[in-house]
This record gives sequence, structure tokens and C-alpha cells, in this order.
Amino acid sequence: MLYAALAFWLIVLIFSAAGVYTQWCRLLPVRSVNLILLPGTLISQLGLVAGMLMSGQTVRNTSLLGGGDDAGPQSDPPQEARIPVLGPILVGLMPVLACLTALWLAAWLVGGRMTPGATGIALAAAIPTSFEGVWGVLHALLESGRRIIDSCIGLGLPDWRSVLMLYLAICLVVRMSPPEAHLRGAIAAIGLVAALLGLLSLIWSGGREAVLSAWPMLSFCVALAVALLLITLAIRGVVGLGRILIRGA
Repeated sequence: MLYAALAFWLIVLIFSAAGVYTQWCRLLPVRSVNLILLPGTLISQLGLVAGMLMSGQTVRNTSLLGGGDDAGPQSDPPQEARIPVLGPILVGLMPVLACLTALWLAAWLVGGRMTPGATGIALAAAIPTSFEGVWGVLHALLESGRRIIDSCIGLGLPDWRSVLMLYLAICLVVRMSPPEAHLRGAIAAIGLVAALLGLLSLIWSGGREAVLSAWPMLSFCVALAVALLLITLAIRGVVGLGRILIRGA
């Protein structure tokens, strides 16, 4: 159940991050969004390029920011896949893995009260098997988002390390979602990694402990992505209501 929960929360993470990024791009020009998220944009693009190179694909016409206001990171799709199945999986996995690694390094180097361990958030490590359990998971997810928001409100500007860590975490979490063209590969990669970890735990007793040690990081990322999505949707609703009232005045 632990590895099924791992796959589930990773999928929730990338789709929540994709929702946040999409909504931000509807509020602001795409180029401006990627400039705001520049650290995450850079790491995500580097991960994508690394995945393409590792799968034997040719990287062509890659840029961090496009020329126009509506242009984000760009890279021409490969003409052919050198590794038909594992290639797209590797390309889809690398942006997520690169951003998670960068977030771990940021927490280690910067520290502060916004590190995954400091927030104390821990999502369920098992998939619910009842209808009541599903509501319990949803409640825990919303509660985790509320705790993230409370932590952000209580930071205080003098604590520059926590503020910097929060900014880096937002940049990296929002950009954890791979480009839409590689989204199917990312989902397949998550399922494959969870299955391999489950098989590894059968022959290595430390496999489960290794996954559990990374659980605070995963819980922090999911909670932050969900909190950002809820805040963004609320802002979109207010902006949309304001436009309706202005046009009707």
C-alpha cells in the first residue's frame, strides 16, 4: 500500500502543479510567469534536456524563454525515439526528479522554517479502501494545505532564509509538472518507479525505510501545490467576478 500511495501522491502533485501553472498563465503572460518562476523553470528545463540526452534523443532549438509574451520554455520534439518505451518515460520523469532534488538541496543549504521537516506535514501512507477513507484523505489534504498557508503567514520578513526557501519551493513545485507532450511519460514513470521500489523492498529491507524518509518532502510538495491551486482558483474567481461587474456597470 505504501508504494501505491507514493504513486498516487506523485500524480496528485504533478496535476496540481500543472493546474497552478495553467491558471497563472491565464492571469499573466506566459513569459512573465516563467520569469517569476525562473529557478524552477531553469531546473525543469535542464531535467527535460537531461532526460532527452539520456534516452538518446537529439536536443534541438532549446530555449529557456521564448521570444514573445506567450512563449515559455521551448524545445523541438525529436524526429524519432531511440528507445520506444523507456525513452518517453525517462523524459517525463526527469523534470520531476530534477525539481525534487533541487528542492532537497535548497532545504539543506538555505534551511529556515519552511523546510519539509519543519512544517511537520505528513500525508497518508496508504490508499483508502473505503468511502469514508476517501473523505478522510481529502480532509487531510485540505488540512495540509491550510497548515502550509498558516506557516507562510507566520514567517515574518526578518527571517530571510524562510522567505527565500518559500520562494524556491514555490518555483520548484509549480514547475514539477512536465510539459504536456511528456505528461503521459511522467505518469508511466511514476507507476514504473513505484512498482520497482515495491519489488526492491522484497529483497532489501531498507527500501521501505528509504521511502518513508522521503515522505515529509513529498507531503510538503503536495500540500504546497494544493494550497497554491486553491489560492489561485480563488483569485481567478475574484478577477472573473470583477470583470463581470465592470462590464455590467
